Amino acid sequence: MNMRIRVVAANTEEFLNDCATANIGLKNVVKVDCTTVEADLSSKKYRDLPEIRRKSHSEIRIIRKPVRWTNRGKLGFVIGVLIFAVGLILSQSRLWAINITGNDSVPTAKIMRVLDDLGVFPGVRLDDIEPSRVKNLVMLEIDELSFFAINLHGTVANVIVREATPAAEVTSAPADIVAKRDTLVEKIIVTSGLGVAQKNEFLQKGKVLISGTLASAVQGTRTVRADGIVEGRTWYLYEAKLPLTEWTKCVTGRSFTEKSLIFGKRRIKICGNSGNCRPTCDKIMLKGNLGLFGIDLPIEVETITSTEYTVESRAILPDEAAERLSAFLTDEFRTAIEGEILSCEVVCARASDCYIGRMCAECRENISEISELGE
Repeated sequence: MNMRIRVVAANTEEFLNDCATANIGLKNVVKVDCTTVEADLSSKKYRDLPEIRRKSHSEIRIIRKPVRWTNRGKLGFVIGVLIFAVGLILSQSRLWAINITGNDSVPTAKIMRVLDDLGVFPGVRLDDIEPSRVKNLVMLEIDELSFFAINLHGTVANVIVREATPAAEVTSAPADIVAKRDTLVEKIIVTSGLGVAQKNEFLQKGKVLISGTLASAVQGTRTVRADGIVEGRTWYLYEAKLPLTEWTKCVTGRSFTEKSLIFGKRRIKICGNSGNCRPTCDKIMLKGNLGLFGIDLPIEVETITSTEYTVESRAILPDEAAERLSAFLTDEFRTAIEGEILSCEVVCARASDCYIGRMCAECRENISEISELGE
C-alpha cells in the first residue's frame, strides 16, 4: 500500500540521492519548489526514512495515508458482494421486460392491461407464467387478434400478435350506379347492368350512370347489381380561415431534470423535483436499463427533462398567411380525393378579423357510387 509524502529540505537533490542509495523507491516525484518535493512510496519503505531525514536535515510529512482494510471493512465488502450476487441470481428468475410486436390498430396499452390482469407483469416469477394458458385467455379477451404467442427469453417476454382482418361484406342485392357529385362524364365501362350515361354528358349528383334494371321481351323486367367504372371531371371549392394573430412558444432557457429508478412496479425518485416544473413545460422522457459490466440489470432508469416556455402573441404577416393557407388547402384536398388533379388555384384575402383562403380545383376521378334499388 502506497502513501504520498512531502519533503522540505535545503538540498532536495541530496535527499533523492540518499533514497536511491538506500534502495528506497520513490514514484511520481513532483518538485513543488526549490526546497519541496512530493513523492509516493510504500508503507514498508517509509520506516527507513528517519535515518535519511537526520542525515539530510529534512522535514517529512505524510499528505496521503495508505488505505487500510479493517476487519469490519472487509466483512462489509464481502457482505455487499454476497447480497449483490444473491440479488442478481434472484433477478434471473423473474420477468423484467415485455416486448410487443405486430399490433397496429390494437393499442399496446390494451394488450399490456390484459396481460397484467392475467398475472404477466414485470417482477412476476417466471415459473408462474404458463404461455399456453395466457395465449388462450388473451385470445378470448381481445377479439381483434387472430394470433397471439408469448416467448420467454431469460428475463424478457417477447409477445407476437397478428390482428384479425375483417371479412369483406359481399352482397348481390340489386343496385344502380349513380353519380356521387356533379360531373362531366369522360369514360364509362359497364361490366354488369345497362349503361345510361353518355360520354361528354354533364350529369348532376344522384343521376343514374349504370342502371341495374334490365328489360327483355323474353325474360321481362329483371334487376341486377350494376357494376362498372365511370370517370369524369369534377370541380371543387375549398375554403379555410386563419386568424390575424397566433400564440407562440418562447423558451425561457430554464429546464428541470428528474431521474427515477423503476424496479418492477416500484419507482424510486433519485433526483429532481416535479414541483419545480410549471404547467407550461415541454417534457421529454427517456428510459433505459441500468447496466453493469455489459449486463442489463432488471432496473430501468427514467429521465424526464422539462423545458420551460412562455406563450406570447404575434401577428401573422400576409405572405406567411397566404403560404400557410395554400399548403393547408392543398394537403386537405389531396387527401380528400382519389383521382387526378387537373388544375388548382388558391386565392387569399384579408378580412376584418382573419385571413380567408379559397381554392378552386378541377379533377378527373371515379365518380360512381352504389345506390341500392328500393332506397
